[in-house]
Amino acid sequence: MEFFQGEANKVTFTIQDSAEAYLDCRSAHATVACKASGQDSGFIFCFSHSLFDYSSAESGALSIDIPASATNHDPGEHIGQLKLSWYSGNITVNSFEIKINKSIF
Repeated sequence: MEFFQGEANKVTFTIQDSAEAYLDCRSAHATVACKASGQDSGFIFCFSHSLFDYSSAESGALSIDIPASATNHDPGEHIGQLKLSWYSGNITVNSFEIKINKSIF
């Protein structure tokens, strides 16, 4: 996933199980977070469930608008993580790389 510094983006996550079937995420509590690579604490941004668009959650798709303020950090490679929670347990979807490039403006 790649952003330009200070750029807003809409991101859609598609969630599938190990058999590649789409997971019904309507009752999931989603959180997406990003921290600087190599650091154990201190998130660059973290957004939770109320900011996600759940309109396609039945077919495993969750979207979120990442505001420009969230990407207005030093350029570099960062670590993102999507976590889904249900009453019966949690799923941490694989971590992914978030690259913030220097602004072109």
